[in-house]
Amino acid sequence: EDAARERLRGFLAALDAVKTASLAANAFEPVLGRLKSPALKRLVTQEGDGLDGANLAADAVTGDVYARGDDTDAGSAARDAATGGVSMPSLDETLAFFERAFDWDAARASGRIEPKPGADPAVDAADERLSLADAALETWLRAARSILGGGRDSCSFVSANKDTHLVEVPDRLASRVPSDWSREGKRKGFERFDAPDLARLRAERADAEEARELALAGVLRTLTASFCEEWPRWRRAADAAAALDALSSLAVAAEELAATCADTCTPDVRETCHSSPPFFRAERLRHPCVAALAAGNAFVPNDVRLGGRAAGGDDTQEGVPPITLLTGPNMGGKSTLLRQVCLAAVMAHVGADVPAKSLTMSACDAVYVRMGARDDVAGGRSTFMVELSETASMLRRCTRDSLVALDELGRGTSTSDGFAIASSVVDALASVGARTLFATHYHRLAEEHERDAEDARLETFGAEGDETVEQKKTVALAHMGCDVRQEGSGDESSGDGYERVTFLYTLEKGSCPKSYGVNVARLAGLPENVLVAAARRSAALEAEALARRRRGD
Repeated sequence: EDAARERLRGFLAALDAVKTASLAANAFEPVLGRLKSPALKRLVTQEGDGLDGANLAADAVTGDVYARGDDTDAGSAARDAATGGVSMPSLDETLAFFERAFDWDAARASGRIEPKPGADPAVDAADERLSLADAALETWLRAARSILGGGRDSCSFVSANKDTHLVEVPDRLASRVPSDWSREGKRKGFERFDAPDLARLRAERADAEEARELALAGVLRTLTASFCEEWPRWRRAADAAAALDALSSLAVAAEELAATCADTCTPDVRETCHSSPPFFRAERLRHPCVAALAAGNAFVPNDVRLGGRAAGGDDTQEGVPPITLLTGPNMGGKSTLLRQVCLAAVMAHVGADVPAKSLTMSACDAVYVRMGARDDVAGGRSTFMVELSETASMLRRCTRDSLVALDELGRGTSTSDGFAIASSVVDALASVGARTLFATHYHRLAEEHERDAEDARLETFGAEGDETVEQKKTVALAHMGCDVRQEGSGDESSGDGYERVTFLYTLEKGSCPKSYGVNVARLAGLPENVLVAAARRSAALEAEALARRRRGD
């Protein structure tokens, strides 16, 4: 019985889901004439058997318009096929059959289906047989009342324990019962009797009732089979409802984003082209979650460019480097910039609006992010090991069409080893050509690439007419802007006093000379004597490093 109830609940849930999809599509009827998108019109218009992506692709190929992309209906079908377009099938008539078949709410409450007349032939036949049995019993009762010489109160049917349809006669008429009636019981003022012909009628009714129960047991199976016969229609309705749900969610998200962000746009994601370098261009880009923050209005937007041609450039002009080496002070906004670029790319690929004045990019085949610090105690891996394992997986899989974000790679080991690993990873990513944001505090790494733009060159090798053109990959330098002022006694080189750093959170060209970690230590509340000592040691180390570079060490 529990299994039957569970099957019924599943069947009712499927019917409710289909009805919800139908209601969702019908809700667009008042505005159907104002919809500009043919694909959206098909999605919310119930017609025929509906179309899925395979149908649309077939229509496009048959119409010989798949590659034309024209504005005809066939051309629209071709574009929809390319994006996996679907349309809503007609559901009203099929749903009406199941609504006529039984009461859904009653079935949900009782745990069984009581079909309406005409819904199931087997149940209809059993109901007719049961009605005949009841009619025969009623005829017998009228005859018994005639024999006893009374009206409706002379006798009636009652049930006692498991026995049904026993005859209950008042004591004043008990002497008139026929001799073949057998006494079965008594209560105050009444006696109960059974009769041979009544037993036969009762048995016939019990058989009819059992047949009806058997027929009812098969109702769910029959209705489920009828439902399954329409599985292509339900599948297309589910696909259309899923697409409509996704589009509605994106529309709500876009509306909420527009209400909280000064700049929003629908991104332009272009198909990758092997003849042109991948690119990412965003103007006044914000973090998509910043609107939920109390200080969201103070968030500083930034313009970001990775790869592609220079603004207004052609194939003869120098392109924008695909990889940007990002430096800047601690807490300057480097990690936030990496996150907002990756999130914007993901949002663009799912069709969502993004918090930017404009965003144009070539499609990504993957987004790889190496950020944060965590170890793997269960796996016996240190934080540095986890960091390098994720980086290794990234380097094995990324292509020129990938988007990569790395945050402070190499910080989990010695400075020399960390710098060497970070430098080699930058070179590897530059050779792949993937769009990359690489945040680091290794300022020597930025120094290595300061002359990349000037050193970019084309070298031609070949013999006997065979030519291979090789271009040195360049790395762009950028940093998060800040305003630094020396306060207190002494000068910067002595380490006396301290530097007051104001974070500007703007993306600027070039590298940042320092990380200003002592400033963050001050903000964190370290004791003043510790801060003074740290400032002096930092100044001494920087002076020593500068002297070594001048000597050429």
